[in-house]
Amino acid sequence: MLTDLDAVRPEWHSEARCSGRSELMFGPIGEQPVARRTRENRAKALCDICPVSDPCREYALANRIHDGVWGGLGVAQRPGSRLRRNRRDRAALPTSSGSWADPR
Repeated sequence: MLTDLDAVRPEWHSEARCSGRSELMFGPIGEQPVARRTRENRAKALCDICPVSDPCREYALANRIHDGVWGGLGVAQRPGSRLRRNRRDRAALPTSSGSWADPR
């Protein structure tokens, strides 16, 4: 039986190793940084053995998806992500010595 969700899923989705594992690929609201890194590392290990990791990553980048782990890339690794911008912005603040940090 097909659902509306099945109609919008990319065709490679059924082959994804993470299918049915959304708790691993997407963290809860308010997830602490250490817990996020641990969960994302486990998710990325699953992506490493996934036969559709490349199209998954391309899908997330093309559709500007900013949540979860897609094709082995966590939130902070994808261009335009809120987490990436926040880290860049914090890095651009003056350090305790008064000098400016490199935002890269």
